Amino acid sequence: MFDLDGTLVETNIDFTKMKSSIIELSRNYGIPDSIELPIDILEIINLSKSFLINSRAAIIPDEYNQSAYKILRNMEVHASQNAKIMEGAKELLSILRQSNIKICIVTRNCREASEISINKTGIIYDIMLTRDDTSDIKPNPNHLLSTISAFNISPNHAVMVGDHWIDILAGRRAGIKTVGLLHPTKNQDVFSKYQPDLIINSLHELRKALDNSKC
Repeated sequence: MFDLDGTLVETNIDFTKMKSSIIELSRNYGIPDSIELPIDILEIINLSKSFLINSRAAIIPDEYNQSAYKILRNMEVHASQNAKIMEGAKELLSILRQSNIKICIVTRNCREASEISINKTGIIYDIMLTRDDTSDIKPNPNHLLSTISAFNISPNHAVMVGDHWIDILAGRRAGIKTVGLLHPTKNQDVFSKYQPDLIINSLHELRKALDNSKC
């Protein structure tokens, strides 16, 4: 099981700009400055919508929700136009296919942007679950467990590979092994809170690990 952006493909989504845009939207819809907004962008949207619902803001919660996800979609689709396959991904996926290992993509991106990235890079996979396909999005373990159940296998026969702590937390909650992809140019303590079973610096390293396990 793989995360998509930052793991199999690189789109360079500007998450800093995305987060600031969502925070600005939330404040414009009346979320007070006194409310501390979470780090995770999707959690910011959920918290803001819940606040508007609890404040009985008539139709505003739905308006806010649509506006927020429109911002995410537009930025994701724009970035996916320049999607490039990650180094080592093509070879790794080919080996998995030859070994009859199922390939699943579990992404918090929208389906439209994900399919653009897939088509541009030629990624092969068996199942892909985007945020548009489930109400239980990573780090909710059901996002992962839904793909596992589709193949009628147990969690101990699955591995989650991702470049973000959210991927690792989702995997741990689902009871499956996790692999953290640590980009040399990214924050080196990204996995300090939730330790994966294996940390790699490239997908080439994962390929070698699989070779050694004789999968």
